[in-house]
Amino acid sequence: MTRPTFISALVLALLLPARTASQPVVDLPARDRVLSPAAPTLVTVGAFDGQDWETFGEIADVDFDGAGNLYVFDSQKQRVVVVDPAGRFVRMFGKQGDGPGELRSPMALVVLPDGTAVIGDLGQRAFVIFSRSLKK
Repeated sequence: MTRPTFISALVLALLLPARTASQPVVDLPARDRVLSPAAPTLVTVGAFDGQDWETFGEIADVDFDGAGNLYVFDSQKQRVVVVDPAGRFVRMFGKQGDGPGELRSPMALVVLPDGTAVIGDLGQRAFVIFSRSLKK
């Protein structure tokens, strides 16, 4: 095979799959379609002027356990508030400090299906683990 024939065959081989594998052109409407999402309110947690567990400083994270309980991590108050699926108070744990069950600079919360809460604490350079029975 001569050099020009080889180059022509190579170019054809490279272009042919690109033409057959290309996607069709889809015309889009000229205007954006405005969506108005609607979702029902299932439960409301928190209050501006309520009991201690109902007032939050800065909600940094939320997560659910396997039973559907909601864990609300308040990084300003350095605590976790747990409410049941109906929004009723279950328990609260964590506070600022250096002792057991206390947090220095908490950043994130992960809740395992069994209700074990794991908080990443940069101040302690550790993960602080709270079992469902609230023991550290």
